[in-house]
Parts: sequence; C-alpha cells; structure tokens
Amino acid sequence: MAVVAFEKRGCGASEGDWREGSYQVLAEEVARFVDALGDHPYIDRKRIGLMGHSEGGWVAPITAAKRRHVPFVLVRVGPAVP
Repeated sequence: MAVVAFEKRGCGASEGDWREGSYQVLAEEVARFVDALGDHPYIDRKRIGLMGHSEGGWVAPITAAKRRHVPFVLVRVGPAVP
C-alpha cells in the first residue's frame, strides 16, 4: 500500500495560503499526484483510490471526476449539500 498525504497550504512546512485556490485548483493538484502514483512501476493504476476529510470531502470527488480511472472515493466528514 502507498499513501500520499499533504498538508493544507501554509500549514506545517507547506508553503502558500490555504485561503487561496479553489476546490478545482486543489483537485487538479491531487489529480497530478494520482497521475504520478499511476506511473510508478509498483503501483497498480486501477487500484488508486482517494480519501477526503473535511475540505478533502469536496476535493476527492472532484478529483475522481477528473480521473475517471479512480475506482473509489472515501469521504469522511464531507459536504452536506450537492
């Protein structure tokens, strides 16, 4: 199993400001992580899933829509509206 986790912009050692960047921008960044993992020789691209918590509950489904080969999304504490 491989896991990629990242900090919100401007939190911990991360650069930037978490108030900048839309969900679409964040989802595109996550999509690039998905692509990079899928290019790794030990990773099965067809088994890469996403888990989102809080803000990630918005970002993970948007990312999965951008990368149709993502077979599952787990949302912990996500959006309460469509």
